[in-house]
Amino acid sequence: MTAYIGGESAGGKKLKATSLGGTDEYGFSALLGGSGDSYGNFYNGGDYGYWWTASEHNNIHAYFLGIYFHSDGANWSNYDKSYLLSVRCLQGSGSDVSSSSSLVQSSSSSVSSSSSLVQSSSSVVSSSSSIVPSSSSAVSSSSSVVLCTANNNTSTQYCSNGTLKDYGFVTYGNQTYKTVVIGEQTWFAENLNYNVEDSYCSEDDSANCTKYGRLYPWVRAMNLPLSCSSDYCSSQINSPHRGICPEGWHIPSKADWEVMMAYIGSNGGRKLKAISGWNSKGNGSDDFGFSALPGGYSGYYTGERGDWCSASEEAHIGMSGFSMSYDYSFADMHSFGKYNGLSVRCLQD
Repeated sequence: MTAYIGGESAGGKKLKATSLGGTDEYGFSALLGGSGDSYGNFYNGGDYGYWWTASEHNNIHAYFLGIYFHSDGANWSNYDKSYLLSVRCLQGSGSDVSSSSSLVQSSSSSVSSSSSLVQSSSSVVSSSSSIVPSSSSAVSSSSSVVLCTANNNTSTQYCSNGTLKDYGFVTYGNQTYKTVVIGEQTWFAENLNYNVEDSYCSEDDSANCTKYGRLYPWVRAMNLPLSCSSDYCSSQINSPHRGICPEGWHIPSKADWEVMMAYIGSNGGRKLKAISGWNSKGNGSDDFGFSALPGGYSGYYTGERGDWCSASEEAHIGMSGFSMSYDYSFADMHSFGKYNGLSVRCLQD
């Protein structure tokens, strides 16, 4: 099969379902089910697809075909036989195929015998024809309702789960930011680019501030004393906590991020990532207008990772942050040091 579709280098893209960024040129519609082990653990669903073959590699390994979210390729490798991978069935040849032909032939009489039913019902179809024109105005009036994608976004409108909506706008620090509604929350649709002490551009490149916003150590994002970098400061954290966001907005807490993740469902990284700007084919579908971009963290991994502050402390030197990566479809919470420089998205109070 891989030889027929043009080789391994672009086979994954041609076989993947369109919902995963593939072209699905042959109707194979590959979905990425990940893998599992004999202990009941499951891994990388939505990011990797593995399908067993009937070919052994050795006494403990067998070959599989792998297709990946962030790659166009379809590659052969081998895995421990105890692992849980997906299966696709292939029709046999020769006697297996011909043996089923009798089923087709035997059903031909049924098709033939039913032809009189089709003919006899023609008067019914004809008599109901007057009903169709009367509904034409309804069809015409609904023709303007078309499901959108992020490709339909403009400077004033964005696609949210198939519906075109108007951006909100907030001006702060001589810059105007777009805002979007996700569930019952209203978020900045861009990373904050508000210059405060100790904030900086990724890789010390001002162009990255323009594209990705600035990176902020936690105490600067939260607008707390510098001593909070190495000490517990829970008594100084408000709910909501404004930090360096404009009035009426706040630094989202871990719970705020989790509310959004629960609303958008599985494969949150893919749904939140912008449709361009991520390295190695790691772009998303931007289903809700969030348009997440990979500003990296602490000046590294620009184009590969997106990491955002939360208002939630985890330890005297740690905090919880929201993360996604070019090579994964999910988004989740991670622990960071308070000294790490992360992006900021503001959430309306």
